[in-house]
Amino acid sequence: MLRRLEERNPTWKRLAWQEAALGLGLPPIWQKAVPDAVWKTECGETIVVEAYSRIGQLTAGHRRKLAMDALKLLGLRHALSSVANARYLLLVPDELVESLRGDGWFPAALSLAAELVSVTLAPEEREQLHQASARQAQGQARLKRLGDGRAT
Repeated sequence: MLRRLEERNPTWKRLAWQEAALGLGLPPIWQKAVPDAVWKTECGETIVVEAYSRIGQLTAGHRRKLAMDALKLLGLRHALSSVANARYLLLVPDELVESLRGDGWFPAALSLAAELVSVTLAPEEREQLHQASARQAQGQARLKRLGDGRAT
């Protein structure tokens, strides 16, 4: 998803977070809040991005992940409030955009933190995400069983 955003904006220069954070004068605590990507544009604008790379129905856990990404961006936005030339983006697959721009407090809260930017995924990328999500779910189920003291 980050590659797709980069392809759409070929003049953006990708920066390492440490370099960007130091250049922006962030205090050490906020230097540890590493976003998924950061770019500098030709006109000096800083682009800070979190990417939500899940497809399908949003579960409560997925909403928590989105909320954590948004909270990180909101915190960085507050820490960088003196930097007028910064944008905060929350990247999501196309299929989720409508549900995240709808009515309700959750979409409203997300919009306080960042601009919602949709990314079109190729079929093979969608399949990779689906497989990765399935592997993660299996791993979480295994950890839950181990925590219960049951063998796997």
